[in-house]
Amino acid sequence: MSNINNNLQYIQEKAKTPATCVEHCEERYNKIIENIAKKVAADNKIEIIMLAGPSSAGKTTTAKKIREALKNNGINSYAISLDDFYLNN
Repeated sequence: MSNINNNLQYIQEKAKTPATCVEHCEERYNKIIENIAKKVAADNKIEIIMLAGPSSAGKTTTAKKIREALKNNGINSYAISLDDFYLNN
């Protein structure tokens, strides 16, 4: 991931074609998820992954994707979402 260049010129170049930009962002996001799963699979000391961010930032989606990637690496995991604790009044 170290070869990713986030300077403005790079971003502007990628954004010239919206579909290409979205595809590039999706690829990068999926690589990050895979790298997390590989790191966890390689290090048996990692027992918990915590995600934080603002409302509607994609934390639950990311947690599900990490869980799926971990499963593909032979690791059973659970995702607990703060959304699971809201009460219906």
